[in-house]
Amino acid sequence: MNVGLYSKRNLYNNKRSVLSVKRTKGSSFVISIYLYWVVQVFIQNILHITSSSLFSFFPKILLIIFLVVVFIKDAKINIKHLFVWAVFLAYTLIVFFKNETGFESTAVVYYFFPALLSFLIYVAKSDFSISEKDLFLFCKLVLYTVLLFCLYSFFFQGRYFVRALSLNSAYGFELTSIFLSNYEYGMYLSFAIISTVLLYQKEKNKNKRGFYIFALGVMGINLIATFSRTTMLATIIMLIFLIFFSKNTKFRFLALIIIALCLLVFAASSKIQDFVNLVVLKENNDADRYKMWDYSINYFNNSALSTKWFGSGYSNVRYLIESIFKHGGVHNAFLQIILIWGIVGFTFLLGVLMSGLIRSFKIYKVDKYYFAVFMGLIVSSAIFMFTATSCIMTSPIDCFFLTAFTVLIPKYFGNWLLKERARP
Repeated sequence: MNVGLYSKRNLYNNKRSVLSVKRTKGSSFVISIYLYWVVQVFIQNILHITSSSLFSFFPKILLIIFLVVVFIKDAKINIKHLFVWAVFLAYTLIVFFKNETGFESTAVVYYFFPALLSFLIYVAKSDFSISEKDLFLFCKLVLYTVLLFCLYSFFFQGRYFVRALSLNSAYGFELTSIFLSNYEYGMYLSFAIISTVLLYQKEKNKNKRGFYIFALGVMGINLIATFSRTTMLATIIMLIFLIFFSKNTKFRFLALIIIALCLLVFAASSKIQDFVNLVVLKENNDADRYKMWDYSINYFNNSALSTKWFGSGYSNVRYLIESIFKHGGVHNAFLQIILIWGIVGFTFLLGVLMSGLIRSFKIYKVDKYYFAVFMGLIVSSAIFMFTATSCIMTSPIDCFFLTAFTVLIPKYFGNWLLKERARP
């Protein structure tokens, strides 16, 4: 069988089915989220315009206004959420004016984008919903887009795949596709793989399921070649949730067989063990993470009480970390937040994560599989934030993508699922 012809034909047929979907508020909403992601990827990785510039800031503002006005114009304001949001906005203003000396665009974007996004998600229409079809539409759009990134890698970065088998060290040879970092590319691959698994388990057409298996293979190879330990770990954890809670017994059996075979091959081959340890896991090199974490904890412990509660501010922390470690962040979003925003700001972040956990346990009563999906997404987001600076509810495009997949989409799909399953 001609695999190339097979994959192209199925890719075309699947794209056509996506484009021909009947438009609803939910589908229009996920398409808008998707288009925003694509535009921001183009701005930051093709035009090389930073996420904090004014040129990049305007699309962020327009997105929030557009979604609120067009899709949520009949909003019923949640008074309880509005009060919490007003407290958060007031706190944002306090932290901003306490720590910033001017209105630099970088700082303005960093502080006020979370306020706008949280208003959209939790206040303007907290009961807005997207259906399962809308969820799958979003998954398909992400899948096909990431496959294009993979094709770019194969055509223009093929040397990375060849070199990977003969490397003694991964540093300097990480696959990035069109992106500036292997981590960002790995994150998109991770969620595209999860999207594909979700689509596969609901698909009954054999040809389309064959295409999804082919896509998983392509993206899996790319993910390994990024040598991003964080994204690989997050993907594995998410897949474990999906496999063990899957309603599809054939899929669960096949997945377990594949896992068992991989473990046997790994145990039997010293060359594969060396490759995984030296190259994929980078000999457990922490890239100065522990030094930055220790420094951050000591800095916080030695801070004044007011600084512990209200933070040191975005500009101060960024300058401090760059001057000492030559990095823009401490490779741990939780530490980064508590340094910049203080204990109060960190509490708001925990509140977002806790709301997702509470929603997941509500889902458990009506659908155990989607409970596993939601829990897997929350755990994955925690892994991303624990070993990298990407943080939900913030403005960089990888952070927004993480927010969309782990906060925005699950909240609105969870609303639909609870309503749908509650029907007699």
